[in-house]
Amino acid sequence: PALCKCLYGILTLLPQSKAFETLHGRLSSIPSDKLIRLNELMASTDDKAKKSSGGSFKSKSQQHQQVIHFDRLLHVFKTCQQKHTRLHKNM
Repeated sequence: PALCKCLYGILTLLPQSKAFETLHGRLSSIPSDKLIRLNELMASTDDKAKKSSGGSFKSKSQQHQQVIHFDRLLHVFKTCQQKHTRLHKNM
């Protein structure tokens, strides 16, 4: 259901073109009753997770933010960029 919501969001941003028609056709082929059941299932799962964690429910992105070392990533990015620049200067 989350993917469908994202695709519907993209659909609203697309100009009415061949891509719009293709995506609209594919999204309209999804049975709506199954989407409703999946939405209800996801909502009940989220409610259970909130109750079991004592109301301190964190999303996966919030949990992973604490683990990401941005300074290391920035160093790797800059090193790669410097190698790329040196490679193109030697050509």
